[in-house]
Amino acid sequence: MNSNNPVGEEEEAKLFPVLPNQKNCCQKQRQQCLIRRISYRTLSASLLVFLSLFYYSIFYLETPRCKRIVPSNSDNYSYPAGGYRQSISNTTTSAAFAIVGDFQRTSFIECLILRREVNEDETKTIVDAMADFQPAFIAILGDLVFDGNDPNHWNHLDSTILPLTEIPILPLLGNHDYCSTSLYLNDMMYCNNRRPWQEFHNRFPLTTSRLDDHNHVTWYSRIHNQELGIVWLDSNYHRLSTQEWELQHSWLQETIDGWESSPEIRGILFLAHHPPYTNSIVVSDDEYVQSTFVPIFCRARKSLTFLTGHAHGFEHFVRDCDNSTSTMNIKKHYIVTAGGGGPRPTKAGNKYPDVLLEEGGMSSTQPRPFHYLQVSFLDKNRGLRIQAHGIEKGETNVRLLHEFEQEYHPGPLNR
Repeated sequence: MNSNNPVGEEEEAKLFPVLPNQKNCCQKQRQQCLIRRISYRTLSASLLVFLSLFYYSIFYLETPRCKRIVPSNSDNYSYPAGGYRQSISNTTTSAAFAIVGDFQRTSFIECLILRREVNEDETKTIVDAMADFQPAFIAILGDLVFDGNDPNHWNHLDSTILPLTEIPILPLLGNHDYCSTSLYLNDMMYCNNRRPWQEFHNRFPLTTSRLDDHNHVTWYSRIHNQELGIVWLDSNYHRLSTQEWELQHSWLQETIDGWESSPEIRGILFLAHHPPYTNSIVVSDDEYVQSTFVPIFCRARKSLTFLTGHAHGFEHFVRDCDNSTSTMNIKKHYIVTAGGGGPRPTKAGNKYPDVLLEEGGMSSTQPRPFHYLQVSFLDKNRGLRIQAHGIEKGETNVRLLHEFEQEYHPGPLNR
């Protein structure tokens, strides 16, 4: 008998007998516990297998359609010494120029896990078409690469735009050029603004400069054909310091004011990556572009079109400026031209009236065509003609998709 228990086990059983129902209940509880243990172990094993396969698919598996950009399968071509051509020659046979957005290659995970389209053949077709067009220069509206922190992605860009090395290239920075924001949970820890800025600056030195050790100037302007002012803006609000963003805003206001008072400048184009307005179901209107750049665009009498990328597709909006930001009741054009090859959404929303839908040439339930823009000058210095040339998925013959004309605003400047 246990010295700590004055009553023996037999006596305890007699004093406190276990009823049949209680015995069955205990047995059922033990069975349920066993089932739970088996279920937990099965679930853990299944989860381990899934994670192992996921890890393997990310780091080892490739398919004919989904390939990573690594040194072994990237073209070894490097950009020209001193960077790509950026000086616009006045001796070209045509003053017409080209605009394109979002060359970014579909990432391996986007392709393998999200099953997004891969459009490298279509990008090559658009690049070849621009090379045949021989424009005075090409403006690229950001997202030249998928991951600006990876040198292999910049090397892939070099091989992609190889046919354009004899044409001046004037790009601006998109969100992917700073970093791949869709893959990394702790984006700010992974992303390093200095590395992509250096990769960008080495290739396009005339489009960037150093403000100080921590800040860079990534916006600039050009006067083309002695009559058209163009500004390239950095719309990556979360990548710029407060000092950089405020400096860019002040610079833009001073630049536009100078062009507004210059009799030689007849029209002005705004270029940025993030659209102030879009019907995309993947990305949304950019509030910082709306609050910082659009008011200046609307106040400018000579401003014609605000062109952006980011929302992979093609959109054309004509909107009245808010009365608080414009002294005249003038309609302004906003074009989203992000058809350089980035993976496209399968459909679009209908928040804003789209000229392309109103004309009946395109659908809101299908991806918009891959394309680039040709911008030429009307005779007698009357204004601009903007034409979109492009292809559908799998096509190789580039055709005219859309065109419109914008005449310069007549009359004296109202102050």
